[in-house]
Amino acid sequence: MLAYRCEAMLLAVVASICLSGCGPAVRMNTAGRSDVANISIKAHTAMQAGNYSEAADIWKSAGERSAQYEAMNSDYDPQLVKMRAVHNTNIAWVNLLNGHTDTAKKQFADAIDLARSAEDRELDVRQARKDRTEMLGFVATLGVAAALANSRNTDGTPTMSPSQIASIVHIPKFDQVQMTKEFPGLFETDGVRFLLFPDAGWLRSVGKLISPRGGFCTGFLMSRSVFVTNAHCVTDESGDFVKGDYQVAFQRILGSESVGVESVTMHASSWDRRRANDWALLELDRPISQPYPFEGYAWGLDMSEQRLGTAGYASDLNSGSWLGVHWDCRAQESGNGVFSHKCRTWSGASGSPIFVIDGPRKGYVVGIHAAGTKTRDFDERTASGVLFSAELRNALKELIKTSDERNKSKPAPDWYAY
Repeated sequence: MLAYRCEAMLLAVVASICLSGCGPAVRMNTAGRSDVANISIKAHTAMQAGNYSEAADIWKSAGERSAQYEAMNSDYDPQLVKMRAVHNTNIAWVNLLNGHTDTAKKQFADAIDLARSAEDRELDVRQARKDRTEMLGFVATLGVAAALANSRNTDGTPTMSPSQIASIVHIPKFDQVQMTKEFPGLFETDGVRFLLFPDAGWLRSVGKLISPRGGFCTGFLMSRSVFVTNAHCVTDESGDFVKGDYQVAFQRILGSESVGVESVTMHASSWDRRRANDWALLELDRPISQPYPFEGYAWGLDMSEQRLGTAGYASDLNSGSWLGVHWDCRAQESGNGVFSHKCRTWSGASGSPIFVIDGPRKGYVVGIHAAGTKTRDFDERTASGVLFSAELRNALKELIKTSDERNKSKPAPDWYAY
């Protein structure tokens, strides 16, 4: 242990020397991050209380404060820039809820560009250091992690969590919205479709289910640890459960999370005999940080009268790398516990929530996307979904109750400690 600490201290010293003399400076503005994060928490509180306009105003002020810290600080802190990108996505979400879809779509794209600019700058700095010397650049990267791991606040607590340190050492690459080349380019004849990195609102609870067989599906949280998806995402062609290490990932500009699966609950009868049984409830091995779950689930609605949306990792956009949303699509009930819909989906989107975007049931999930016809012409394509049957509702209610009880001793991580 002593040798490890000495090594970490040595790496930290070398890294601090390199940061000041081996290229452009990138430093952590701890006070600025803390101040902006505290403002953001107020916005989230307003958002959860349904005060959307107030939340948007607070996020705007948080973004302005981030920009002020950026201007004041002679060293570049990419994390502050990413925080400003997050604030922009939240303002976009408020615009989306208020019906300003075109404005929201542009704001989401601008936020991704801003986050990309921060990462490009960070990569430029790394390249400059690497050009000086490969070895010193390698030691500096390790030293940054060691220095951050050993740094403490005045009360003795770490200044950054391990996941936050990892976000400095490993930088994911964002991508622009693009159709996978074999698909037609005109696909927005009904509603509007775009990519986003959710930080606030229901879509924060939509995640990617990564299968041990390879491939992925989509799903969504109905509590901090109960994840809803399709049964066919966790079974084989015969409808038998496939054992293995399932992971659920929630991708965000800041604060991405990946968790394991503790248990799986499905209908007693196989889904391949009745599509209405194509649902699965996954209990995660720990609670998710501030999931912003949907308002609830609804049944017995006239589907043809609802304005709907869906969010999932459909592979026709950027190969399903990022969360895609189709806002304002239509559906109608088909009977036997299923419904047909025209929301844009493709492989990877199985398990996506179909939710109401307007009216008294706004924010309620009405079904789970399950399958679509095999045509690449979206105008001709029809998809199907699973309604919230009595069996599904009862199983969900029971699992949420037991999961909440088990998770009393498993606190969720601090969700806004940048």
